[in-house]
Amino acid sequence: MNTLACMALGLVIAAGGEQWTIRARWLVGQEVSYKGSIVESGFGTAGATYQQPVQLETSLLVLDLNASGIAQAASYTVTKMPDQILSSPRAGETQQFRSVHFDMVKIDLNGLATWATNDANVLLPSEGMAPWELGFLVEMPKRPIKKGERWVTRRPGQPLIRYQVHGQESVRGIPCVKVKMRQESGNWSKRDVGLTAWRSKTTAWIDPKTGFTERIERLFEVRKPADREPSRRIEVHYDAISKLRYHGPIFQDRQADLVAGFEAQRELDRNIAAAGPASRRKIETVRSKLESVMNNVNKTPYRPAIAALKQRATMALEETDPVTLSVRSRRRSVAKIGSKAKSLVVRNAETDESLSVRKMKGTPLVLVFVDPDSDLSLGALSLAVESVKAQGDQGILLVAIANEVNATTVKAMHENVPGDYVVASGPVIDSSYGVDARPHTIIIDAAGYLRGNYVGFGPELPSELMSTLYRYVTVENLSRSARKSETFLR
Repeated sequence: MNTLACMALGLVIAAGGEQWTIRARWLVGQEVSYKGSIVESGFGTAGATYQQPVQLETSLLVLDLNASGIAQAASYTVTKMPDQILSSPRAGETQQFRSVHFDMVKIDLNGLATWATNDANVLLPSEGMAPWELGFLVEMPKRPIKKGERWVTRRPGQPLIRYQVHGQESVRGIPCVKVKMRQESGNWSKRDVGLTAWRSKTTAWIDPKTGFTERIERLFEVRKPADREPSRRIEVHYDAISKLRYHGPIFQDRQADLVAGFEAQRELDRNIAAAGPASRRKIETVRSKLESVMNNVNKTPYRPAIAALKQRATMALEETDPVTLSVRSRRRSVAKIGSKAKSLVVRNAETDESLSVRKMKGTPLVLVFVDPDSDLSLGALSLAVESVKAQGDQGILLVAIANEVNATTVKAMHENVPGDYVVASGPVIDSSYGVDARPHTIIIDAAGYLRGNYVGFGPELPSELMSTLYRYVTVENLSRSARKSETFLR
């Protein structure tokens, strides 16, 4: 293979035993797509352990190249609960995701990725979770590398990233260069009683014939202050499923969806949390633009995510005030016990009506985030049913919330867990309450204050749930009745 052909494939190869010069040469229209999973596990509240798997898809499409070979690209990452379908929804349906994220990045010849909006490096946050997944963009040295070689890179505000080449290893029959990366907080190697510590270990398998990453595996561990062992683990694994270059109308359709998604996401992030008619008009404009794209641009694999953004705008407009409801999982404050409950909108799967926490003020709420196929989730829901029932006629509304629900799911849930509760669904509606694992139970009192927030299903949960309901619902109702009686007697 001559040098020009190698460059067209995305790599210049320096052959000399176990030695490689990896140099990505992106081309306009080049798309790389990956599919895999993220599994988060650890210890939640009430002594519960939890494990939350989600399915992951991430893609990148090169939109433009400058004279230096730096690529301008659109990235797209979605996650969903297991067993949901990521293909285009049927007519009249909107695909439900756990998270959706569009962005614009720049990639240099060494594989270093920066955000197109501010030129900052694309970094994994210290909590180990981000709405994007761009770990397949691996920064490599300009010089040749060989088996056993080590080096480090520095990025502003981050600990060193340490690299080591482990030679060649095949992935699905493709010979790849195996590179391991390690990064950790400065206090990981010592027991710190005041600060949380973290460590990230990533392995990348890069095809030396194409320059593209074929597989990524990452383990991110978090250790609480003074603990000896990690209390939280995030395992990421994904493989390349497509590495194609598109031309003409097919490329233009993909570009249109990705750009529309990125622009809509930015506008929604800016305006949903803001109050006032001006923000509402901007949200309406975003929804109209997305609807126009859906009606006038040929369908692409990104279309379900576009539909999810449109639904996000629609649900925000259904509130009296625009709400902080995001399909994009990003860092934001989580509601604290004793604080006013944050806005939350779900859709009643049995009546197709929207249910808003804000509009339900005056009604005590128990919200159980569940995976309908998980025995652990159904156990937590059954416990909630019994706990609510034990309080007597207190007007408590119990809602079981899943990421995607249909009539069959509703029927099965009521058969598996008999009781008086509503089954609801919605896009990602858990960021305000820190719901990143199921089951997760939330209690909101009649005055609209958050009184309970429980992850998992451990041995302490039954007593915690019962005591919280009794204290903040039953006792409050009794006190209210007593006050009314006292007023009447006067």
